[in-house]
Amino acid sequence: MSVRHMFAGVNSPYGFYSNFNFIADDAKCKRKVYLKGGPGTGKSTLIKKILSEAEDDGYDCELFHCSSDAQSADGLYLPQLRTAVVDATAPHSADPTYPGFTGEIYNAGEYINHDKLLEDGEKILFYNDEKRAAFRRAYSFLSAAGAVLSNICENAGRRMDPRCISIESERLVKKLFGNIDSAREGNVRKLFLSAVCPDGFVNFAESLFASCNVVAIKGCWGPPLLVERIMHAALYKGLDVEAYYCPLNPSDRVEHIIIPEIKVAFTTYNYYHHYVGDEIIDLEYYHDGKTTEGLDEDCIMAEQLLERAVVSLTAAKEAHRFLERIYTPAMDFTALERSSRALIKNIFE
Repeated sequence: MSVRHMFAGVNSPYGFYSNFNFIADDAKCKRKVYLKGGPGTGKSTLIKKILSEAEDDGYDCELFHCSSDAQSADGLYLPQLRTAVVDATAPHSADPTYPGFTGEIYNAGEYINHDKLLEDGEKILFYNDEKRAAFRRAYSFLSAAGAVLSNICENAGRRMDPRCISIESERLVKKLFGNIDSAREGNVRKLFLSAVCPDGFVNFAESLFASCNVVAIKGCWGPPLLVERIMHAALYKGLDVEAYYCPLNPSDRVEHIIIPEIKVAFTTYNYYHHYVGDEIIDLEYYHDGKTTEGLDEDCIMAEQLLERAVVSLTAAKEAHRFLERIYTPAMDFTALERSSRALIKNIFE
C-alpha cells in the first residue's frame, strides 16, 4: 500500500491551470464522483475520510492537493478500485462525462441552510471580491516571474553547446529503451509535482520518486529539453509516461517524468527542486565557461516576484477562510455525515 501525493491544478501565469481530467479517465473508471458545494461544505474532509478508509483497507492511493491550500485535498484516485473522487467546483468546475454510468454528482450544497446564508449576503459578496482580486494579483506576479525565469534560461542557453541534448538523449534512450519495442504508442498523463502555494513552493518529489530509479538532470538550461526528449522516446516505444509540468509554464515545460513500467524517473534539479536521485547528469559540463551577465540580479528579481505572488495567494486563502466561517454554520453536518457514510460504504463494497 502506498500514498502518492501530487497536484492536478496549479496557480500559473495564466490563472488557475487545470489538468483535472488526468486524475482519472471517466471511460476507464468504474466510478468517478464529482463533489459540488461551496467553501466550508466538507468536500476536502470527505476526500480525506475516503483516503483514510482506503489506507485502512490496504489500497494504493493518489491524493491530489489544492494549490491554494496544500493542506486541503482536491481529489483522490484509487487505482485498484478504478475509483476517483474530485472537487468539481470552481475554479476546476466539471461534470460527469458519462453521468449515471461511470460518473455521478455528490452535492454537499444540498445541506446548506440558504436562509442562514442570506443573513450574511453582503459579507459573501465582499470576501468573494477580495478573493478574486488577490488571485489576480498573484497571477500577475507569477506572469512576471515566469518571464524573468524564461529569460534567465534563454541567456544561459547561449553559453551551452546545443549538441548536449542530442548527445545525452541518444545515450539514455539506447540504454533504457534499446531492447523495447511495441506496436502501440504510449499514453501520457499530465500532472504537477510542485506548485506555488500560500505556504510557498511545495513539491512532493519524495512521495512520487520513492519506488523509482531516479536520474537527476542539473543545469540552468537544458534539463526540461532533455526530459521532454526522453519522454517522447518512451512514448514512441509504447511506454506510458507520467509527465509533471512546470507551474510557471504548465502547458509546455515538462520538468519531471516517471515511466512506471520500467520504474525509472527523470527529474530537473535546480534552485526549486533538490531531489538528487541515483544518478546525476550535469549539463553544465557542456557550458563554455563564460559567466552570464546579470544572472544573480535576475534570479533575485524572480524570487522577489514569487514572494509577492505568495503574499497574494495567502490573502486569497484568508478571504476563503472567512467564507468558510460563513458557510460552515449554515451546514447541516448531521445529514451530511449520514450521506457521506453511505457514499463511503458504497465505494468499498
